[in-house]
Amino acid sequence: MILLFAFLIVSCGYQPIFLKKNIDLNILKIDKTGDKKINSTIIKSLQKLNNSNKSSNKIKISINSQKKNETISKDEKGIPSKFLMTMSVNIKVYDQENLLKEKSFNKDFVYNNSENKFDLNQYKKQIENNLLNKIIEEVTMFFYNI
Repeated sequence: MILLFAFLIVSCGYQPIFLKKNIDLNILKIDKTGDKKINSTIIKSLQKLNNSNKSSNKIKISINSQKKNETISKDEKGIPSKFLMTMSVNIKVYDQENLLKEKSFNKDFVYNNSENKFDLNQYKKQIENNLLNKIIEEVTMFFYNI
């Protein structure tokens, strides 16, 4: 019974979205402005897509990123009770000097304040990583469609 089930999973035609590791891109240059952590993480993910040895599709990329934390509500004492973390990334893709494509990626998350500041900081780091991972997924799909 287990063998039959395993056979059905393999033979159903399912393939992961990112099965094709290399795409036809040769990233010549990446200009970056904004949040250094966001930019470096996105650049690392783009390096995995770079097929510089074989591709004739030479591109330049411009990345502009931002992360904001804002107070969106306070309690009756004026102490912040809810925050909004917003992350935005704008990517422009150029061939020699012409703009080929441009896209903005935006994610946000509302979270509650905590009296324990250590736990709050850990939670903020987790939220930041989750938002960044979602943006990286969308950026990867963007480059698969160039």
